[in-house]
Amino acid sequence: MKSKPWQLSRWKEAREKFLKGKCCEWCSSEEKLVVHHPQARYSLSDEQYESLEGAIALCQRCHFSLHKGLVLCRVCKSNYHRSDREKCWHCFKKSLPSKKVWDLEDHPYKHPWCGKTFKIKGDDWEFEADPKSCCIEHCDVECNSCVIANEHWAEEDDL
Repeated sequence: MKSKPWQLSRWKEAREKFLKGKCCEWCSSEEKLVVHHPQARYSLSDEQYESLEGAIALCQRCHFSLHKGLVLCRVCKSNYHRSDREKCWHCFKKSLPSKKVWDLEDHPYKHPWCGKTFKIKGDDWEFEADPKSCCIEHCDVECNSCVIANEHWAEEDDL
């Protein structure tokens, strides 16, 4: 059985030599560096792969993110975002008024009847933080079969 190029000792030596003195091209980290071939691995011959032609040094974190379709944020240089966005969520939030940020984020809501905690988006808070609405919108128990909900709904109907 033929060995893969990255399993060969000559590749390991070439990799060590290539990475020596380098840092991650995205975040400048010097730790846990790996070799990334921007060309598709499967379109390279073993010789091209081993030659390191066109290869770049990336840290493991940036390399993993790249393969997930993410890029390093140019603003903070510590978080990642999809390539169709201008900046990461953290930097984007900083550019918004605090009320708008609150509207976009999920917030914990502890249901007053059963004590379960649900996540409700800020701009839905006014409607969904009502105990009945929360039961309907978020609870995994069917409202009609929930003893606690039925007791409280019956009390409200009596008022």
